Amino acid sequence: MVSGAVAAKAGERLVGPGEAGRCGAETGIGGPSGAACGGRADLRADGDGAMIDAGTAAVTPAHPRGRPPGRGGPACHDAPMARLGDLLDDLDDLLVPGTFRDYGPNGLQVPHPDGADAEVRTVVTAVSADLEALEAAAAVGADLVLVHHGLFWDGAPRELDPVAAGRLRVLLAGGIALAAYHLPLDGHAEVGNNALLASALGATWTPWAGSGSPPVGVVATWETPVPVDELLDRVATATQPRPLHFPGGPDAVRRLAIVSGAAAGMVADAAADGLDGLLTGEPREQTRGLAREHGIHAICAGHHATETRGVQALGERLAERFGVTHRWVDTANPI
Repeated sequence: MVSGAVAAKAGERLVGPGEAGRCGAETGIGGPSGAACGGRADLRADGDGAMIDAGTAAVTPAHPRGRPPGRGGPACHDAPMARLGDLLDDLDDLLVPGTFRDYGPNGLQVPHPDGADAEVRTVVTAVSADLEALEAAAAVGADLVLVHHGLFWDGAPRELDPVAAGRLRVLLAGGIALAAYHLPLDGHAEVGNNALLASALGATWTPWAGSGSPPVGVVATWETPVPVDELLDRVATATQPRPLHFPGGPDAVRRLAIVSGAAAGMVADAAADGLDGLLTGEPREQTRGLAREHGIHAICAGHHATETRGVQALGERLAERFGVTHRWVDTANPI
């Protein structure tokens, strides 16, 4: 089960001010297993790879490319650790990535120099494996970075351009493994982006067959229809900032399709299934007209913002099951 804290709004702190970026022995924080350095801290990257404590704005400077001095960086050397292969097996067993026809590889994308037997003390999660997030992970001595959007996509050039090479350079120099889970994480019933977002909006939900096979989206349902303005307030609280709204449906919403990321092309599918609206991340130019003409609402709350919950839930799962430290890096992408 996913903790209620994980299902809370994206970016909500699960540790007190001043705790992020410090060892549990200094702060008194116990990890899931009660060990001194377990648990989780919420951090965001500042563009130079430094980690900023969301509670105090205290900055831990980034180290030049690679891991800070000492294995594990700021984390304690006696922190709980787990075998990398065991963590990845647990994630694969949970998400069953082979059942999805995805846009890129799921699971391990960049191996650890010590292979499956590598010792993992610190797991960093982020939405995307961009340079900002990877440098922030290296600054806190991550052993494993876990993301929703990985490095490799179908149709991308086989040769490494300077951007891709720069991202890999950070991982390789720091001895950091990278794993990514895309559609399997969108559609999961316990840790999925869409299920968690529906729960955050106060709805019950069922898988939405119209979102693919297996389904990646859900249909959120309220027993009492929610007025549109109230629904928009709930979405704003859950995702931040206030979403774009393209009206066309009823004054109150009872059944809403939720497909995180870039699913504005599913407006017609939601209308065909008799739903009152579609909540996704990115709009398209034609979204406004399609919502009006199909008679439903289209709500676009940001690709990044609608996909923060799932990967954090995975990090929390690993912390709870294996005792590793989990740190969340929020790059605060407005798209």
